Amino acid sequence: MKEFINQLSNKFKARYLSWVILNFFVLLILGRGIIVGEYFLIRDSDFFPFGYRLFDFDSYDYTEFLVYTIIPFFFFYIKWLWNKK
Repeated sequence: MKEFINQLSNKFKARYLSWVILNFFVLLILGRGIIVGEYFLIRDSDFFPFGYRLFDFDSYDYTEFLVYTIIPFFFFYIKWLWNKK
């Protein structure tokens, strides 16, 4: 993993950091936030942007944040491993 991170270009790192900051902004400002009260007990089934209303930021929470920030990183890591062979 360390070799992968060292080989990433600065342009890619800047774009990925911008993506994470954008998602963090949406999470804290427009979304539902990180944890609210009895949040783990009461969970609606909406997943941003495919909720009741399209692009309804009220359904954006930590699950969407993790999916939209961590999965792309692992996708590029797997692609790097595949091309390394």
